[in-house]
Amino acid sequence: MLFWKEFKKTAASLLYVVYILAVIAAYVTQFAPELEEPVAKPVPGLEDYGTIAKEVPEVLMKEASAGLREEFLRESYDAYPMGFYREVHLTEEKTKQMKEVLNELSTDPLTYERFRELMRRADQLIGGGSRYCDAYLVRYFSNVPKTYEDALEEYELFLHKDKVMGGYARLFCDYMGVLVASILPAFLGAALGVKDRRAKMEEVVYGKAVASFHLIFTRFFAALAAAALPVVLLAAAATIQVGKLYPDDILDRTAFFRYAGFWLMPQMMVSMAVGMLFSHLADRPVGILVQGIWWLFAMCGKTGVLTGSIGRFDLIPRHNSLLKAGEFLDRIGNLAFNRTFYTLLSLGLVFLTTGIYEQKRRGKAFGTKRFKNHMPHKSEI
Repeated sequence: MLFWKEFKKTAASLLYVVYILAVIAAYVTQFAPELEEPVAKPVPGLEDYGTIAKEVPEVLMKEASAGLREEFLRESYDAYPMGFYREVHLTEEKTKQMKEVLNELSTDPLTYERFRELMRRADQLIGGGSRYCDAYLVRYFSNVPKTYEDALEEYELFLHKDKVMGGYARLFCDYMGVLVASILPAFLGAALGVKDRRAKMEEVVYGKAVASFHLIFTRFFAALAAAALPVVLLAAAATIQVGKLYPDDILDRTAFFRYAGFWLMPQMMVSMAVGMLFSHLADRPVGILVQGIWWLFAMCGKTGVLTGSIGRFDLIPRHNSLLKAGEFLDRIGNLAFNRTFYTLLSLGLVFLTTGIYEQKRRGKAFGTKRFKNHMPHKSEI
């Protein structure tokens, strides 16, 4: 069976051993410390329960206006369009319009409704994706002290809505998504693009009586299965460990597997597909570099925002908290769109790889003309 053969090729490689070690290292150093003790129920009377992003008009209006004024004075604005960081410098005309926005913000009194309109206007002048858009405004400018009631509500959601495992599964995906799912599969994908050339097997492989579509997609999903295997095993280990921390609670023991499939798998698919496509294109492992650049830009776009940061086109969704289920649920629609988008994108990239591979088999592109007259007849294979 072709799938099993390709799976064994990936699993038997030294690169795969290194990949497994990197996955385990990420788990042990990032997620495993969260499994040392259970989340304690908040008790009344404490001085500090942390902070919470809550829409408090008087706080939001003061802090957001100050933030916009600061960026206006330094003549640059931080924005994250499409999930990527961008430093924006306004034209002279837009600077004048932004000054008008700030002048009106300093008007006393100013209604909250008008304030929100002015924030949207500021975001529009910046080009979208700024800290003043509806998606980011409260998170950046209205973090207020958490009350006992707030803390207790979060804890109750953790127990009864997440059934404990949901919170841990999200945190697992957050940590594993940063490195394991976003960049490491690109190495395995790149290996698929260069392994035949390195083994000096181009003429044999290009001449095989196997359809390009069948061969490339089988290779892709076989390598993906190999990449997913250690993640699934670690999810199982985490499920067991969390069960030991909360022996008397009702636990959702499928949560790690559901979240990993829904959250991490599309990320792994697109990372591997990028590595595969560009490495087939160049006959060199340049797909790692391409994915690495994308990964760096995606990480820059997450600076300072680690919880509830789930944009529709973010390569790396973040929810770095066992709690705050409400913030996550508010953005579940974004995550569903995001993961569907990246699944379809990865399949499209693999389809493009198929076209490149087919052209190489026919000796019509990418410096592979030498194979055209050397493709063995089916009877020779």
